[in-house]
Parts: sequence; structure tokens; C-alpha cells
Amino acid sequence: MIVGLLICLMAGQIAYAYADDIIPHLEVNVTNTTFSAGTHGVIGITIHNGGNFDASEVEAFITSTTPGISILTGSQKVINVLSQGKSTSYNATVMIDQSVGLGAYTLTMQLTYLRAGRGIVTVPIPITIVIDKLFLPMIEVTASPKKLNVGELNVVTLTMSNIAATDVEGVALTLSTASPFLSIEGPLNYNTTMIKAGSTTSFTTRVYALESTPLGPYALAASMFYSDPSNDSFKQAAALPLEVTAPMINNVPVLTVTNLNTTTAIPGQRFTLQARVDCADASALNTKATITLDATGLLRPLTPTTISLGEMNPGDSQTVSCTVLVDGAAPAAQIPATIALAYTDSKGVQRATVETLTVQVGQVVNFAIMNPTQVSADQGTQAKIDSSLLLKGTSKVQFTTIDVVGDSTVTVIPESSYYIGAIYPDSPILFTLKFNILSNATLGNANVKIRVSYLDNLNRPQQQMLSYSVTVTKPAATIGNDFWGWLRHLLGMG
Repeated sequence: MIVGLLICLMAGQIAYAYADDIIPHLEVNVTNTTFSAGTHGVIGITIHNGGNFDASEVEAFITSTTPGISILTGSQKVINVLSQGKSTSYNATVMIDQSVGLGAYTLTMQLTYLRAGRGIVTVPIPITIVIDKLFLPMIEVTASPKKLNVGELNVVTLTMSNIAATDVEGVALTLSTASPFLSIEGPLNYNTTMIKAGSTTSFTTRVYALESTPLGPYALAASMFYSDPSNDSFKQAAALPLEVTAPMINNVPVLTVTNLNTTTAIPGQRFTLQARVDCADASALNTKATITLDATGLLRPLTPTTISLGEMNPGDSQTVSCTVLVDGAAPAAQIPATIALAYTDSKGVQRATVETLTVQVGQVVNFAIMNPTQVSADQGTQAKIDSSLLLKGTSKVQFTTIDVVGDSTVTVIPESSYYIGAIYPDSPILFTLKFNILSNATLGNANVKIRVSYLDNLNRPQQQMLSYSVTVTKPAATIGNDFWGWLRHLLGMG
């Protein structure tokens, strides 16, 4: 009854704009002010100049302060001149949200005009509209699947079902999201001419969930506009629930470095530093390798130390190399060098990996016998070498032993081996070696092999062979044992 009374009262609203002389001047008449929630309708507005002089620069501006009620079109009307006794009419479209309840609501028209001799006159005029029916949704919208994969484009199917008893026409649906973690890649809009009562229609859209999306519930907002067979227009809003239940596990590129150096660097010589870079788990973009040598300057680069590897995919391997000059004064040591890998992952994140390579600098070890003297020995007798062993090298050696190697000329005896111990460069060491000359050894000059055994700077056994010149002579004959031989020797006959 109350609603019916309001409708009767609002059937023809007439408002007056009074000037300060209390003389009616402009009259405002509003028609079609009854609506249903969830619809939009057109109200008719007529402005009549009922005064006894013209009004100019007339402007009508309609606003709504009620949540859910908005002016779509016709919120502003400008009339240059409205003559005495004349009227002008126009329409304004009002949108009523589906959440607005039954009752009367007020819109405000701010009417301004220029009155001769009075200046600008501003008059607020209330416009009352009535909501006589609650909104009953005619379309049900569902989304499937409801679970989103993080870091991917998810294909979501939207289904619109007509749950009303009548057909709906001119359906227009628009999607949006308030979440900063979801992005609707499209389509955002869907239109269809008709959905018959009890029928459904579907379409797909793509929703991207950022990799940083937290777990939890999310929603898409659907706004729908449609009309019924009576040509009444409706607006309907729906929330489409979605869910993120599993976090994104990002594959980060893993770059590993393998030292390929199998040789030992020698002081004063060139050496090629080589390493293999392997990529696993994810792609690495714009990969660069920078080799940093030791700060002491014992290794000096001869080729560029920054190498571009470009894009590397999982399973790819590339070799980086740098030719260096080893300082001649470099001691035997393990010198570190670093290789820094800078790259960008597939998500645009700058990353870096640093590995340490080891350059093994070996010893320069050259043994020599100082000032060897000529040694002569008869066949079948014992010989002795007294001399000095000199190390020409870059560092000392440990646990040094020198011994004679037996062959077709000599045989070894316990005195054929001599333990020296540690030898320092340029520090001669005296030694004595004894050995036996075979009785059938070839007469003349022979080279006796001398073996120098030692441990290098890594405690690895090493050997070096030297030779010492020995003259093998025939032993002199004795009278008692070989008279005729002695006689021939005496006479110079052999």
C-alpha cells in the first residue's frame, strides 16, 4: 500500500524554481519515475518558463548520492534561452543496481539560469523515484575450472544459463577483476542476441595468474546487460569464484663449471685455461663468462677474459678458454682463478654464479752433474764416481735418491745408491757412487746411467736420468799366472 501511494504521488512531479521575489519562474515536471531494482529506465523531464520574462543560460544538472543509483545519460541539460511561456523536454537514463531495496529515493537537480536584472539564480530541485520491485536474476553465470595454475594462461569457460521463465535478449557480458595478481587476457566481452528460457550459452576466456600470486580465493566480476520480451532493460552483476591452491615452483637456471685443465703450467711458458659451462633446470639468457686471474700477476692474460655464451638451454654445454702467460718466477703452486657467470633467467631476473678454478704451476726441475771427471776402470773391477749433483729449477725437491742403473756394462752393489734428501736450487750436493764393471764389458768409453729419484711439490714420485762417461780398460796380466801374456805386454806385442 505504501509503495502504491508513493507511485500515485510521484505520477506527475511538478517542482517550482522561485526567484528571490517569490514569483514562480521555472517549473520542472518529471514523469516515469517508477523502476524495478536491477533495471535502467528513462525518466522524462520538462522545464517550463512560467514567469513573465525570458530565462537564459539555463543549465540543469542531476546527481545521485544513493549507492546503487546512478545517472547514465541526461545528467546535464543546457538551454541558451527559454522564452516566457515556453517549455523544453529531455530524457535522463537512470540505472538501478540489483542490490537497491524497495522504497523512495531522491535525486537532486541543480537548476541555474540567468534572470534579467537579478544575475545567476541557483535552485535545488528534488526528484523522487520509487523502486517497486526487487531484482530477480534472470541469468546464472558459472566458471569452470575454478582452480588456476600460477604463472600460466588459464583457459576458463563461462556458462550463462537463463533461469527465468521468459527469454532474455541483447545479452552483453563484461569481465573484470579487482585482484592485482590476476589478468584477463581476453576476451573481456561477450554478446549474444538471445538466450531462450531454460537454455545456456558458453564462451572461453584466458586468465593469467602471476607467479607471485598468494594461495587463496579470488574472483572475476561479471557485469551483464539484457532485456526481457517487454523491452525492460536489466543490469546484473555476478561474482565468479576462483582459487589458487598450489604455489608456482620456478625453475631457476643452474650453471656449473668444470675445470678441463689436465696439464701443468710451466713458468715462463704459455698455458691455456679451459673450463666447461653446463646449463641445467632452466634456460639462461645473455650469458657472459668473466675470468679473473690471480692478483699477484703470476698469470697474465693473452686473450680476452670476457666471453659471451649467449642463450643456454637445459642440457647445453659450452667451453670457455683463456690463454695466459705464466711468469718465469712463478713458484710451484696451485694458483686460484675465478670464473664469474652473469646471466638473465626467463623471468628477466639478473643472476650470477662464481666458481673457482685451480691452475697447477709445476716445477722446473733439471739435474746436472757438476764438472764430471773422467773415470777409468778395468774389466771385472770396481769403479767409483765422486762428483756433485746440481739442481737447476724453481723450487726444492724432497727425498732425493741417486743411484746407478745396471746394464750391459755395469752391475750395481749396495754402494751404488746414495740418499741425499732435500735439494735446493743452485746448491750442489756431493755424492759418491760405486759400481762393478762387468768382466766382459766392451772396452772403451761407456755411459753409466745415473737415476735421480725425488718427490715433487705435490709429493708425487718423479725420476730423471743422467749419464756419466766411464772408460773401460783391459786389466794388466800378472807374471805368475800368465807368463807369455806378460812377455808380450813387455815387448809391446799386446
